[in-house]
Amino acid sequence: MSSPFLFAAGLSPAVHAVLTLRARHDLNSYMVAAVNLTTFHESKRLAIRSPETTEQAQYSTAFPVAVGLVHGTVEPEHVSTASLANPEIRRLAEGMTITESAEFNSAFPARRFSSVELQLKDERVLYSGPTEAPGDPEVPASPAQIRAKFHRYADARLGALRASAIDQAVERLGDGSGAELLFELATTAAIEGVSSCGYAGPTKPCR
Repeated sequence: MSSPFLFAAGLSPAVHAVLTLRARHDLNSYMVAAVNLTTFHESKRLAIRSPETTEQAQYSTAFPVAVGLVHGTVEPEHVSTASLANPEIRRLAEGMTITESAEFNSAFPARRFSSVELQLKDERVLYSGPTEAPGDPEVPASPAQIRAKFHRYADARLGALRASAIDQAVERLGDGSGAELLFELATTAAIEGVSSCGYAGPTKPCR
């Protein structure tokens, strides 16, 4: 499984559902009066509406859904300490209704479903329907999606050139030709502590 998000996989269907609704109907969070989330039991147990630490935020069902409505995406900086006090995120998370579905419970753990209902301030009600996240076995991520996720997070941390070198080395693992280069790239990155700069080749590591 390759989730498009950087948090617990069980939360991904709910976040994907709300992001899909937001994009499909050109919404922003200020248009939303209330969020009703239906999920499976294990996901509901993680529904910390007012996380006090970034760890709680990352494992909260409610918080990433609220983040997705506010920002249109969920990135690492959105579950930082500063985001915990964001009044709009807190409004949506603290007011969220979360219920579990017998149907979704029966499907778990083989499959993970959630659905989202948005009550808008103009009195419209939008419903996502049962949703699985991309990257689950039944909705596999494409190689292009996996590569895009890698570069989204690795380029800024490793430098675009080094990240591209790792990408190319992984691509060559099938015939064995990329193993040595991948090991060297990983080793030099670990030794250096990694910095955001370009890659100069295996004998001239990024500084």
